[in-house]
Order: sequence, then C-alpha cells, then structure tokens
Amino acid sequence: FAQALLSDPALPLPDILVVEYNKAFPPPVRFQERFSDATVADFSGAEDSWLVFGKRRQWMGCSLQSLHDMVSDLGYSLLAADFEDLAFLRTGVLDLGGGSGELGKESGGGGAAGDWLFDVWLEAAHCAAPSRRLHGVQNSANLDLRALAEEGWEDRCHVAFSWWVHERGYLHSDMSCR
Repeated sequence: FAQALLSDPALPLPDILVVEYNKAFPPPVRFQERFSDATVADFSGAEDSWLVFGKRRQWMGCSLQSLHDMVSDLGYSLLAADFEDLAFLRTGVLDLGGGSGELGKESGGGGAAGDWLFDVWLEAAHCAAPSRRLHGVQNSANLDLRALAEEGWEDRCHVAFSWWVHERGYLHSDMSCR
C-alpha cells in the first residue's frame, strides 16, 4: 500500500512518513504482504477484523528491512522506531547536525552493513516490554519468535524462510534476505 502511494507520480512525496510495520521479522529479513482484492473484501466485510486476520498477524504488512529498503530508494532516512511504527524523514527537510541522519547508524556501524538496522529492531521491537510476546503475534505463531533475534543474520533468514514456507505464507506475501 505504501509503495503504491509513494510511487504514484500524481502524488507529492511527504516530508515525513510514519508507517506501521511487522515487527516479527528482524533485519535482514525482507517480508512484504501482497495485497489483493480478496484480502480487502475479507477485511471490509468482517464485523470484527480480528476474526479475519487474528490467526495470521505474522503474515501482515512489511518488515523493517523491507520498508527501509523501499523508502531509502526514494531519499528517506529512518528517523525513529518504536514498537508499532517507523518514522522516516525525506533527505534535505531538516539538518540533523551532520552524519547520515539515520537512527542508530553512527552508533551501530560496526560489523556487516545493515547490522545497525538489526540493533534498531532489537531496541524498538524485541527488547522493550511487552514485546516478548509481540502483542499477540507470538500467540498464533508455531515458532518461538525469539529464535529470529538470537541467531546470526544468515540463520535468521533461514529460520524465517522455513517458517514462511511451512505456514504457506507465500500464498499472500513475499520474503527474501540480502
């Protein structure tokens, strides 16, 4: 949805972009739900959307890595991250005192490229209470989601991909890793 809006040449790009993200998948996992008319019809036709989506919350939305990659290409930097939302700032809108302006990029710059984004995810989505159960995502998952945070990036990708295939997440979403 965000990608469609941001790529529409008839619409101006916002200076600040605040989006909800799927916090179940840590970087470098790129998860992106594919929206369809059937999904929209299921959602709008339900009196209680939880009846439609409650059992598949982990397969909704986009991961931090996916959103970051999408908006970075459009000139945005990650400004803030919390348990529910990400805030991105368009380049040139505000002088952030030198540096990249990306949240955590200067302080977490050691290691492989992108490790800083994992550190942002750890602090915003994994370590903050009550996130150990990820607001119900863990309740409907057949995997202990802590495994995604405790493994190296290659293993995080393998575990996430195996889970996605096992639960047939590929029917309504895409997943990849760097």
